This record gives sequence, structure tokens and C-alpha cells, in this order.
Amino acid sequence: MRSLAAAAIFMLLPWAPQEGGSDRIVTAGGEEFRGILSEVTPDGLLVLKRGKGRESIPIENIQRVYFEESPRVVLEPGEKLSPRFGGVMTGTISSIDGERVALKAAHGTYSIRRDEIRSLSLGKVTGEIPEGKEGQDQVVLTPAAEKPAAMRSVSGRIESLDADKLRLDGIDYPRSEVRVIRFKTGNAVPAQMGLFARIQLKNGDGLVGTLRKVEAGKILLFTHYSGVVALEKSLVHSIAFVSMARMQMGHIMVCDQAGVREIDREGKEVWRYGELAVGCVSARKLTNGNVLIANPNNQQVFEVRPVGLAGGQVVWQMDGLAGPWDAQRLDNGNVLIAECYNNRIAEYDPKDKSLKWSATLQANPTSVERLEDGTTLVSQNMGPMVEIDAKGSVVTKIQVQGMNEYRGTRTASGTTLIADQRGMRVVELDRKGAVVWSKEIPQPRMAVRLDDGNTLILNRKGEIIEVDPQGTTVRTFGNFARATAFSVY
Repeated sequence: MRSLAAAAIFMLLPWAPQEGGSDRIVTAGGEEFRGILSEVTPDGLLVLKRGKGRESIPIENIQRVYFEESPRVVLEPGEKLSPRFGGVMTGTISSIDGERVALKAAHGTYSIRRDEIRSLSLGKVTGEIPEGKEGQDQVVLTPAAEKPAAMRSVSGRIESLDADKLRLDGIDYPRSEVRVIRFKTGNAVPAQMGLFARIQLKNGDGLVGTLRKVEAGKILLFTHYSGVVALEKSLVHSIAFVSMARMQMGHIMVCDQAGVREIDREGKEVWRYGELAVGCVSARKLTNGNVLIANPNNQQVFEVRPVGLAGGQVVWQMDGLAGPWDAQRLDNGNVLIAECYNNRIAEYDPKDKSLKWSATLQANPTSVERLEDGTTLVSQNMGPMVEIDAKGSVVTKIQVQGMNEYRGTRTASGTTLIADQRGMRVVELDRKGAVVWSKEIPQPRMAVRLDDGNTLILNRKGEIIEVDPQGTTVRTFGNFARATAFSVY
């Protein structure tokens, strides 16, 4: 496939929906095209059938591909496999045999190299997971006879797993007692660069690889961890295209008193922007390479095109908003904004600034996130986090007594990460509000779960701390003056 740097030389002209053309392509510019996706060419074009004609569209122009009008993601229960480069795969862990792990999922059967797997989750975990030994595999066990269950951790070399037992260093443990398996991390190989397809499935699973072929009802994807995968189109929610063979790029957009800074996973600054962004509280990288910024100091939400290593050109802005505390670009091209001082969240069309949808809340919304299933996750400064539907009705409250849910984010597995400033900790809650993971940390402001399983935490000192699933600090990024928020992409 051609690189992202290749120039887009094709002009895309919208067309009316074709009979039987249920496949939808949304471009980086917000345009929508319909037809039947029939082919992917070696030089990086997606081919659409439109009636009796065909249209070729460069992949680098495409934001996302859908195969239904309103696809939904419904998280599927089951055992979980977390690949090293992000996402999750749900099903049944059939076996560990030598250097491979077998997984039976709703979308196929996989044999995955263990050095490409971060962890396996075989059962429910209550409370914090005990630490393992560095440089060894770790198994978390909960003896079935314990009431309440007491978790313990054993470390060593995992030899095998079958339907009855797990063997570690020659010792057998009943499979029924195994809750979590974490494989040791060796010399990490960086994710490959190029142009890759990131596939979101309707059951919440995610795969990333090279799009090889599209044929009747199937999508063929080559993954470096499991070879060629054939997916039924009916199981696919959407396809996005990314520049690295991972579910996230790994770059971080930080809002501090000077504006917006973009840093890589090593903490190196690659871009900065001040001007209209001084005092901003939200910055998100868009698929077209621009950055969407919300700044309550000047009551603006705007999109800036980066120029050089420092600076940018404003390509769109909306003024006169009542405390815009967060903004998200939606797949339909609209912008979803948390208007803190208006006690509402609102969706606007950036082309004509018209209001398309809004919902009134009670307690100053501070963050907003449109979820894959169409609902919207909202944090409030003086109230519980809520999940609301398209009518603006609250369908879920996410709250723990005594906790300050200032800003929360949804993880790929459907849990919610909250920086509890009052409790001096970051907590992860399941759908029922039970704590499944926590990390004590002084004055946390915000937390985001990375696709590789680690967690980034911003504290009040302006440090971004990366911790692994055991809560061990992996690295600390800089000291950003009065940092208020960050995002990853």
C-alpha cells in the first residue's frame, strides 16, 4: 500500500445512495459516499460498485467505512485476550501450547504467538491484582473454596493450558481457579509503520492489520500476530485507517497554560500551539491531522491545522459558547461540545454552526464522549457521570459514594476510568459500578487507558505518569505547567 505521505490526486464527488448500496465511506473532510465495497487494490484504492459503475477512492482520504446505516457495538461477555498492540479479543481461550495461544471467538478461531499477547482474562477479578515478578509470566488465582475469594499471584514460565489445568514451572493449577494470565515482556519490537486497517467489530473486539481483499460478504485482513483473518462483513462495525500497526498511535496531546503540546511515547515534543489555545482544557487529534481545541477562556471551539513544529492555521471556529470544556468530532462530521456553564451538551454542524442536538444536565458537564453504541458518556463537575441516549435520557449513572467524578473516559473493554481527586486515586469501574482496578496517586486530574493495557494519568503537578496493569510506574512525562487535560491517538 502507498504511504500516508502520498498525495491524494483523486477528486471525490458525493453521489446519491444507490439501490442495494448499504456500504458507507466517510472521508476525512466529512463527506459521505455509498455503494458496495468490492475490492482493495495493491496501490491502496478501495473500489466501490455503484449500480453499473465503479469508483476508486484512495485509502488515505478515508476516515471510516461502515457496512450498515446505524451499526452498534454490544460488548460480548467471555474470556479476553489483549494483544500487545492494543484492542481486545473475546471468546474462549482453548489452549496454550508452546509458543501459541488458541482463541475461539465469534468471528473466527485464532492461533496467536504468545509474545504478541499482553494478557489473558479468564474470570472475574475482585479487588486489586497482586504484583508479579519482573521478567516472568504471572498467573492470578482465586481458590474456589475461599469465601470471600482471596487472590494470589504465582510467577514463572507458563508451559501449557487446557480445559482442566494450567502448568507453570512443572506445577499444575486448576483452570477453574485461574483469573488472569500475564506474559512476560521481552525486547519489545516497535509497531510497524505504513497504512493499516483498524477494524472495530460489533462485539467490541478490535483487530489491526493490512487490508488484503474484499469479496462476497467477507473482509480479508493480514495481521502480523495471527496471519490472514477472514471476517464476515455482518460482524464488522467499521474500518478506520491508521499509520501504525497498533490500535493507537501513542502520541499525547497535552493542554497546559501555554496552549497545546503534542509529545510522543518517549516524551519528546513534536508540535506545539499557543495563540488561541492559551488556557484550553481539551485538545483532540483528528483523522485529517488537524487538532480540535476547546477553550473556555475565550468561549471558543476551533480546529487548527499544524504548521511546522510550532504554530498552526485555524480552519474553523465557533465563538460565543458558554464554557466549552470538551469537544469531540463525530463520524458524521458534527462537533459534540460540553457547554459547562449552560449545563448542557450540544452537537453542532461546523459548516453553518447550526445546533443539531442537545441534552440538558444538572451539574456542569466537563467532558463528553460519544460511544460506539450511540450513547454519550458525560462527566459533571458537581455530579455523577452519566450515560445518556439519543433522547437525552439518563440510561446509566456511574458513581461511587464520596468520589469526585470530574473527568472520566471509557476503555475498550467497556469499563470507565475516573480520576478521583477527592480520594487521591484512579479507579476503574465496571458497568455495575464495581471497582475492578485502582491506583493510588496524589491529586489525579485525568486518566486514559492505552490500547496496550497501560494507563496514563495526569496529576495536579502537571506530570503524566504511565503505569502498567499492576500499577507499577513505567515512565513519567515531563512537568507541564498547570496542565488541565490530555488525550491520546
